[in-house]
Amino acid sequence: MKEPKTYQFLKVIALALFLVVSSAGSVLSAENPEEKDLIVYVDENSAQLVITNHVDSSYIIQLFDLTGKEVMKLLQDRDNPTRRIETSQLHRGIYLVRVIPAEKATSKTVKVMIR
Repeated sequence: MKEPKTYQFLKVIALALFLVVSSAGSVLSAENPEEKDLIVYVDENSAQLVITNHVDSSYIIQLFDLTGKEVMKLLQDRDNPTRRIETSQLHRGIYLVRVIPAEKATSKTVKVMIR
């Protein structure tokens, strides 16, 4: 039996909370360093969240706080793989960035810290 998407997302939030508590702030991203197709980081110099996804289709970017509230939702065109998001309007803390390909590919969720 397939789990509902809400339940899967709650599991991701629980994992992110576990990583935050267990790492004491040392981990800025749950991204697998082996994966080169998705790069998510915070550019401290420009106060921007940078998301680069090397896929051949458009994709959706969702930004959630740790309560599960969707803070932002954007559609990124496939012609430009990099999206820069201004973080000055966001509260300091940990956010989950979810990247959903328009095609039937697996979505990916990455944890970032906004300072």
